[in-house]
Amino acid sequence: MHRLRKPYLLFLGDVQDKLTAKTAFGLRDWCPDDVVGEWSLPGCTVTLGLARMSPREAAARGAGSIIVGIAPTGGTLPAHWVTELAAAADAGLDVVSGLHTRLTSFPELLQAASRRAVRLIDGGRKVLGSIDRRVFHESRSTSKWRCEPQLSPLSPCWPRRVPGSTCWPLTTSGVVSMWP
Repeated sequence: MHRLRKPYLLFLGDVQDKLTAKTAFGLRDWCPDDVVGEWSLPGCTVTLGLARMSPREAAARGAGSIIVGIAPTGGTLPAHWVTELAAAADAGLDVVSGLHTRLTSFPELLQAASRRAVRLIDGGRKVLGSIDRRVFHESRSTSKWRCEPQLSPLSPCWPRRVPGSTCWPLTTSGVVSMWP
């Protein structure tokens, strides 16, 4: 299981609609204390209403990871984002993606990660709790939810939804999935 370095910089790429940015919106809404800001490319028409900052600025403010906060049709990482994500790795941020396209399939990203000894964390289809599934753990010390995106094996069964709410009941592992 991977532990993601906090806080997160949320990457929006150059998306044009909010639905494609559902992962970023989920992290913004459910774990605002773990998010340092947002970063998007020219042409992006979506904003999360967070501070806009580059990966270097986010790293200077203590960010540990940049999360690809979008889920485009087909689950592919657009090739023109690779240079931007490599810049995030060069800034010292782990790069996290739940898309089907493997970050490790891009030599430019591998080289940037190697230079700074940061991780490229691929989620994709094999993973429950990849960021776009928004898996959360109940904090036992407070009544608030604490966001803990995790990469763990896919569960063969899902709990039933609590009627009239956006929450799923606790499973035996203590994991709760929330869907806005």
